[in-house]
Amino acid sequence: MKRRTLLTATAASAAAASLAACGSGTPGESKDDAAEADGRTPIEFWHRTFTPFENEWYAGIVSSYNDAQEKFFVKDVEVPADAWDQRVKSAQAAGTMPDVYTDPSTMDEGARLGQFLALDDLLDAEQLENLTDQAKELVTVDGKVYGYPLLLEPQSALFWNKDMFEAAGLDPEKPPTSWDELYATCEKLLPTLPDGAFALTTAGDQDTFAWATVGQQFQVAGHFPITDDWSEADAEDAQYEELLGFYKTLREK
Repeated sequence: MKRRTLLTATAASAAAASLAACGSGTPGESKDDAAEADGRTPIEFWHRTFTPFENEWYAGIVSSYNDAQEKFFVKDVEVPADAWDQRVKSAQAAGTMPDVYTDPSTMDEGARLGQFLALDDLLDAEQLENLTDQAKELVTVDGKVYGYPLLLEPQSALFWNKDMFEAAGLDPEKPPTSWDELYATCEKLLPTLPDGAFALTTAGDQDTFAWATVGQQFQVAGHFPITDDWSEADAEDAQYEELLGFYKTLREK
């Protein structure tokens, strides 16, 4: 396996705030009356219910923005995750999608279906130029940007136990920075561990392991091990042998 390939971020998930191409507002509801009475332009913002931390962050950042200026008023709408798909479909059918909402995907399908507005003419050029190449790729379709990345989420991360490093005579402040260093570290850790313990573990169940390696699956072969329409497997590419060989080595070490 090419070391450079695996040492880059294995994958990134874009939760991009996207502008809807339809009208604004929640089906059956109106914009915030107080905002209209104040003469401010209302902006409807939807996001899924996720964890309390994220929900509080959204509420806080929206409140801070509304307090910081008098031109716009953002209405923060938290939609239960299990009701999200139905609510979006209803709003799309009625032409009442919110102005902005979070979307945990690339923009390809939504852009083709006309569900998003391109942001190129709505944001300053400098704001789009500041995007990293990885983020820009996730939100660009046919040369136009349809979403602004909210976060990029690494799907593989290394955690190390400093107490165990010290017990094995390793420097707890210097974790391995290459695969060869990682293998050497594991070799030193293993004799200090109780029987049946491993120096390194990956996701234990198949569902989490599949999700955690999806970036590597695409990165190593340039495509997923299933066709785009999910109708048949596409896993016989020889590049996948490299990925399987890597995890075989990882387990052996």
